[in-house]
Amino acid sequence: CVLLVDELDTVVADRGVGGAGAGGGGAHDAAARVLATFLNEMDGVTGATAAAGVVLVAASNRPWAVDAALLRKGRLDHHVYMPPPTPADLCALLRYFLREAACAVESARLDELALELLVGCTGADVRAACAEAAMAAATRAAAAPDGCGASAAVTEDDLRRALAGARRSGEWDHRRAEDAGFMS
Repeated sequence: CVLLVDELDTVVADRGVGGAGAGGGGAHDAAARVLATFLNEMDGVTGATAAAGVVLVAASNRPWAVDAALLRKGRLDHHVYMPPPTPADLCALLRYFLREAACAVESARLDELALELLVGCTGADVRAACAEAAMAAATRAAAAPDGCGASAAVTEDDLRRALAGARRSGEWDHRRAEDAGFMS
């Protein structure tokens, strides 16, 4: 059995980063209780539970915000860093997410746009930008005076606008991740 806890940093924040136990009552007290409960349950996962084939996997895009008590040996003691997509990955992602859309941009030009406008994006960011470009093309086609004469194909302008405004989730602080012990 594999248990996955996604966005671990939002569930059990580091007590030193304004998270659990930061004082002041209210939400901070609740966060401290969640962290304490999570730590107690983590200690119960060892031994018989591990021998029974239970594996806990946790994910975070802000590893420095995870409380250090969770990262010690016997709890979440194996850390794997997943870097943002490489330039080649970004080109492939752009082509992949546009595969079902009519696209008026040639493959080589798509690669140039990816390298120019997508540095720092994750796969989810690229997907969102492609959906936005496709929506712009469909909106343009629907607004055409004759109602059906305009092409709904994604143009370079659609892509440029969508990609230029794309979120850059992959541009996080690598130094902080290294300090937290997530990069080797």
